[in-house]
Amino acid sequence: MKKQTLLLTAILFFPLLSPGQDRHFAWTYESTTLPRGGFDIEPWFTFSSGKNHYYNSYESRLEFEYGLMDRLQTAFYINSSGSNHGL
Repeated sequence: MKKQTLLLTAILFFPLLSPGQDRHFAWTYESTTLPRGGFDIEPWFTFSSGKNHYYNSYESRLEFEYGLMDRLQTAFYINSSGSNHGL
């Protein structure tokens, strides 16, 4: 029982301990620069569908970021997309 209580407490309070960043501009995506040697992976997925003319489509992106220097980073993207148009 003690382990279950500890696990539940950790799950509930984890969001309070996880770091986030403030957005200064609501219309753009901002990220802090990775430190030298830092590595980050960001998956993105967008799904769209329509009623008037039935369709489904998706776009996905996998982004790999690497810190070259303390204030310079590079990124590599793998993109894919697809759609299904019905009658």
